[in-house]
Amino acid sequence: MISRARATVALTAAAALTLTACGGDDTEAPEAASSGAVDQVKVTAGTEKAAPKIALEDKSVSTSKTEVKTVKEGKGAPVSKDDVVTVDIALYNGTSGKPIPNTETYTADPIAIDLGNEQIFPGLRNGIVGQKVGSTATAVVPPKEMFGETGNEQLGVAATDSVVMVYDVKDVMLKEAKGKEVAAKSGLPKVTYSTDKAATFEMPKGKAPSSTTAQTLVQGDGATVKKGDTAYVSYTGALWKNGKVFDSSKQEGRRPFAVPVGGGQVIKAWDEELVGTKVGDRVLLVVPPKDGYGKTGSPDGSITKDDTIVFVIDVLGKV
Repeated sequence: MISRARATVALTAAAALTLTACGGDDTEAPEAASSGAVDQVKVTAGTEKAAPKIALEDKSVSTSKTEVKTVKEGKGAPVSKDDVVTVDIALYNGTSGKPIPNTETYTADPIAIDLGNEQIFPGLRNGIVGQKVGSTATAVVPPKEMFGETGNEQLGVAATDSVVMVYDVKDVMLKEAKGKEVAAKSGLPKVTYSTDKAATFEMPKGKAPSSTTAQTLVQGDGATVKKGDTAYVSYTGALWKNGKVFDSSKQEGRRPFAVPVGGGQVIKAWDEELVGTKVGDRVLLVVPPKDGYGKTGSPDGSITKDDTIVFVIDVLGKV
């Protein structure tokens, strides 16, 4: 069970690491060799009880391009530029060697970083892409790839400060459901799934169920989602009355959706029915108005107060 304090630390770190860099997208291939700035960084490994510590040979370190040093190579697959990864990470000011506040997760819980999200710092992408799952690495990142032309006064980072990253690549989330297919029950919508576009639905004849109905279509064997977790999902939603799709994470430019499970930030059916699912599951939800958008319908008017809605949801990972 994750304590409130540990969860808060992880969430704070996630927020700090997904801010937009002022300099825009400066994604470049990192230096493969570790012959420069990164070799000036000596690291004492982190544990669950202690953050990593660094020592700088010249008391400060800087670079004009991300340099990466793999300390321990993992045995998993290399990370690609559109993966969602879970990592333990700690950031340090390259000028002072001091930890950057609220960016360390070793003593909390791993965080998820969506490398395909254009809003993340390019330095994160440059440091992590290409590392194998299970790897431990150190990177030195230039200002333009992290906090940009203005730095971040709140975190004590000046516009001229390079950043040292120490990180462990824990896992890569799924791209879609993975597991054993389960035969759908009669009387429920028929789903036609697509990898790269919204699913389609063939709705059954007759009245919609009066209570939320959940049907597992693919049974995964990953970790179980619990209340308080953040689940990463892909989904498509449609109206029961005509099968019209009203929303999908598969629409162009969209990314996997992070759901704070049980936090009251999504509709009631999602909050309740995602609890107990497993990573790898594909779940069909039929949701009556009372567990969906209620008496007011959706803010954009696409779902009325009388509409039953249907979702197909792939559980890709969780933190």
